[in-house]
Amino acid sequence: MSIARLVLFVAVSVITFSCSGPSIDGPPVTISHRILDETGRETNVIEEGHNFVFSIVVTNISDEDWYVDHGGIFGSGFASLYAAGPDTLIGRPYASVGCTQQAGVTIPPGGEFRVEIPWIADESLTTTPSCFIIPGDQAALPPGRYVPRMTGDVAIFRADVNHRIPMNNYEDSFDIK
Repeated sequence: MSIARLVLFVAVSVITFSCSGPSIDGPPVTISHRILDETGRETNVIEEGHNFVFSIVVTNISDEDWYVDHGGIFGSGFASLYAAGPDTLIGRPYASVGCTQQAGVTIPPGGEFRVEIPWIADESLTTTPSCFIIPGDQAALPPGRYVPRMTGDVAIFRADVNHRIPMNNYEDSFDIK
């Protein structure tokens, strides 16, 4: 009888201790890519003559610190704008970008990493943690349909775990009317 109890105790212990903590099968983050108006509201219609903001938010949905390769966001063509229809690149709102933390930026559990860059340079609408941008020389766009597109991927990592998230899934059109 005592051997049966010992086997049962060991089996229950193994199951209990090997199943602790949440399991994340996919990337430990969510990514949202949005177009914002000048007040910070998500929109798909911009009034002619008004500025708009490209926004990407990486949110850590795990209970551990993760790092984002913030330079990879810019390398993915973040804020590249195309005219809808034929693939005609209109441009980007920045001429170049430099980032100070080459190893990535920490995103704590439940935290987020946010990059926001307006089409027309405006420091009050710009958020680029650990990076600096040299703005482009963009003007208000004429009425039409526009599509921001990104290519490549962004690395999310910690220790020996690395997730590469394709950015080509983030393509939403918006109109200027």
